[in-house]
Amino acid sequence: MTPHIKEYYRIGTEHIILVMTPERRALQAWVADDEQNTLLRKDVRIIDIQHGDGEPLTQDMFDAFCTEHKIDPSIPDRSIALSFRLSSASTTTINIVPTPSAMFARTYCPSPL
Repeated sequence: MTPHIKEYYRIGTEHIILVMTPERRALQAWVADDEQNTLLRKDVRIIDIQHGDGEPLTQDMFDAFCTEHKIDPSIPDRSIALSFRLSSASTTTINIVPTPSAMFARTYCPSPL
């Protein structure tokens, strides 16, 4: 399997897994849908997280939500591998995601007067 990063976020009531390359290039966003009890791919959430709209979660917090709602939190390896193959042909860097600590500082630090 290609090395990748998974990070966990919450936007409103949605719990999200973000799959990225080791260089933090976002590839996929998966939402734990508690109505359908499954993960749904929802890549539009990548943009929201890039703009700092997502609250970082730990994997344990995400897994607890999935357990409570009987959702399998695993992402198919084939899906991740395909996204890597498709992204390798692209040279764009527009979907680089800042680290959660950088987003927190940008979002919550008061601006100077």
